[in-house]
Amino acid sequence: MAADGRDLIFVDISALDSSGTFVANACDRVNVEVSGAGRLIGLDNGNSADFEQYKGTSRRLFSGKLLAIVAAKDEPGDINVKITSPSARGAELTLKALPADIPEGVSCIEENRHCPSDCPDEKNDIPIRRTELVGADRVFTPENKTQRFDVELFPKNAAYRDISYRLTCVNGIDTKLAKIVSSDENGVTVECISDGEFYLRTLCKNGGGRVGLMSVTALKGEGFGSAFHDPYTLTEGGLYTLSGGDVKNGIEHGVRTGLNGGWFGFENMDFGDVGTDRLTLPVFTETSEPMTVKVYDGTPSDGELIGELIYQKQSRWLELQSETYTLTKTLRGVHTVSVEAFRKADFGGIVFEKRARETAEIPAVSRESIYGDKFTVGDSEITGIGNNVIISFGEFDFTERSPVSLAVTGRTKLPVNSIQVMFEGEKSARIVCGFEGSQDYTEREFALSGITGRVKVSFIFLPGCDFDFRSFRFIMSSDGK
Repeated sequence: MAADGRDLIFVDISALDSSGTFVANACDRVNVEVSGAGRLIGLDNGNSADFEQYKGTSRRLFSGKLLAIVAAKDEPGDINVKITSPSARGAELTLKALPADIPEGVSCIEENRHCPSDCPDEKNDIPIRRTELVGADRVFTPENKTQRFDVELFPKNAAYRDISYRLTCVNGIDTKLAKIVSSDENGVTVECISDGEFYLRTLCKNGGGRVGLMSVTALKGEGFGSAFHDPYTLTEGGLYTLSGGDVKNGIEHGVRTGLNGGWFGFENMDFGDVGTDRLTLPVFTETSEPMTVKVYDGTPSDGELIGELIYQKQSRWLELQSETYTLTKTLRGVHTVSVEAFRKADFGGIVFEKRARETAEIPAVSRESIYGDKFTVGDSEITGIGNNVIISFGEFDFTERSPVSLAVTGRTKLPVNSIQVMFEGEKSARIVCGFEGSQDYTEREFALSGITGRVKVSFIFLPGCDFDFRSFRFIMSSDGK
């Protein structure tokens, strides 16, 4: 280089193994010292997640590489570049600075100085380069649903053991197919819950504050059956199991429909016996124009349309904004739910509003127990109830709010069918409801008083009853009824 105070040489530093082969995953710490007729003015590895100083004298390799920028001084001579490392053999390079005219006003006194690093101890900074999980099998079965994987670290003399683990699907979203039972610096124990493929990710901070991915191990569950999704917590869009049209991964682990639209669906969503009809969609669109969104119980081709919704919010770039809707149907039990859009949009996922049992409509068929002489349990009603039948529905909590009435939906051929409702708790009570005859299913309301605390609720049908029971619900004092 020219000894003019301005000329630069870029020195490429690479990690090689004992046979001279480039080591692409090397992350060793390298110290760079420049002496003689040159100076070190920059040191970088290209890693955007590495915040150590560009103007320092020590950095870690990234993908096996580091770049040192050497500048001329104002005198000719040899320039010695020396690199050392706590975990690798060092090297030296001699460059030449040749006589040259020095432009007026050029300063050549600035050079890199030692700066604090992100690691606890630079002199012993030997980061983990690779991890390997050792386990008996990569396939889980009901007979072998829990497995231990020991972790091996490379190099063996790595200074750190700050290992953590995640179980994800293929696109990096936390999976519901398995769970981590326990983990420590020596390994991890995984329990499989459902059929399907999932991935065990080994993560390491290497003495710093940021987590880096070390390895991914593909695992599989067989013979467990399908997993159920909890609709009352966000099911991220990227976890969709059914789709059609132009659909791909979206922002924030979500799903994106393309310019011509598409649909995505989630199987095995278990809404429980109480169910819900309230859906929240976090959405990003590039415009603020209204967008039609259709929701199906099932899929667009063979399901039931339960919501034709309009989404419209002022667009905020790459920001999901939520809107809540009421569907035309209450979903109970296990369902497939699909969402269809007709232009480009990002959906963060779907989440449903959970109803409290105390204020929800409770289907008769969702009973906790039933016994007696005469009844028939159908898909949505209990019919032909007579002769000493007791139907129990478990516990309800009226600690904060007391019901002022009970609404029962049913029908009877009798002029009046007497129903006894038992409340068992700290303050037990029994009321008698005289349900007037009707040919069609009808909701009738009966006054309540003094029902407080936690109580178990049972419906009692004495001899002479003939009742078809669909549902009941409690009406609370704040409802204004």
